[in-house]
Amino acid sequence: MLEGVSAASVDIGRYRQTTIKLRRYISPQREALDALSGDGTEILGREACQLIHETANRTRRSLEELDAARDRLTAIQDHVDASQANALARNSYLLSIVAAVFLPLGFLTGLFGVNVAGMPGTSEPLAFWMLTISSVVVGLVVFLALKLSRWMDVNRPDFVHHPILPVPRFEDR
Repeated sequence: MLEGVSAASVDIGRYRQTTIKLRRYISPQREALDALSGDGTEILGREACQLIHETANRTRRSLEELDAARDRLTAIQDHVDASQANALARNSYLLSIVAAVFLPLGFLTGLFGVNVAGMPGTSEPLAFWMLTISSVVVGLVVFLALKLSRWMDVNRPDFVHHPILPVPRFEDR
């Protein structure tokens, strides 16, 4: 998903750069045409000055269109950036959920992985299976707790609108 968005972002950046370059190129020409149309009546003649004045007006309109295009491209870039931020927030949120599920399991396996005398279950042959079953039960309990509290519902409408790490609202249950 983000690959297409970043390609669009590169294209938008290129278009913005082009509009800025065009504006820098056309703006001095408009000023020169304005100055020439006002001062050159005696030298160039009335008809030529009118043509130059019309050209200056067209150049002014072109500059206004370039400004409008630059503003639209800026708005589109802001929208693309917001979409990328939302995707990043969603991915970070899901990673946090996975970490919340596996953190207790990692603690249990680390605790029982210590080779110290006096550990419970070291003399029983079914200790491994009891630890495995208890780890699965703890994982399921954490998963169900997160599911029932709606922390795992990433498709809810209030998820996308949080700018940083979204926290579900419980008042709309």
